[in-house]
Amino acid sequence: MAAKAAESMDQEGSNPNIAYSARPGNAIEFQICPASIARINNDYRYRQGEGQVWGGRLGDWPEEARLTTSILEMKSIPRTGMSAEEHLVVDDSNRIRFADARMPSILATPWLVAHLEYAARAAIAPCLEDHERSVGTFVEVEHLAPSPEGSAVVCRARVIHVDGAVVTFQVEAHDDVELIARGLHRRRVIDVDRFARRVARKQAGR
Repeated sequence: MAAKAAESMDQEGSNPNIAYSARPGNAIEFQICPASIARINNDYRYRQGEGQVWGGRLGDWPEEARLTTSILEMKSIPRTGMSAEEHLVVDDSNRIRFADARMPSILATPWLVAHLEYAARAAIAPCLEDHERSVGTFVEVEHLAPSPEGSAVVCRARVIHVDGAVVTFQVEAHDDVELIARGLHRRRVIDVDRFARRVARKQAGR
């Protein structure tokens, strides 16, 4: 499965699951390894209670371990190529200050990842019914370059694979100068009421 980035990249990808190749016009083609898609979409892991760990396909899990079992009520099925952007400016609310005073303040990785997730959430939001939301279940992001205070950052997410309620995205972020992050993100469509009941049971069991 392939998706072309709109911007050029200055270095080859280090993720063994993604092949990056240059194309005319400084575009980059992403070839997502099929084995990687299978791994992140099928090899789920979930822990509920001490000593209880399940793996394999979702259909093999006990009911209490599932995020949802009702996924067919979406307004429409997310399609490969659907995308969205999130914008931010690096400031006091999202920067990190290092203990070493010689290090400049830059965009913090957790905030960068959060905005990549926001972009992915927005990309498929039009497909969901009022009682449905999507939740993040997997993130693999390389933070490639620092973005100093005042930098304008654009975070993009694009659907590259859909497997029922599980949607996989190619994510990337650019600041005013260069590509600063790239990777994969996965979200699952859930029923809000069912999810809330699950959280309530967990709170009650403390």
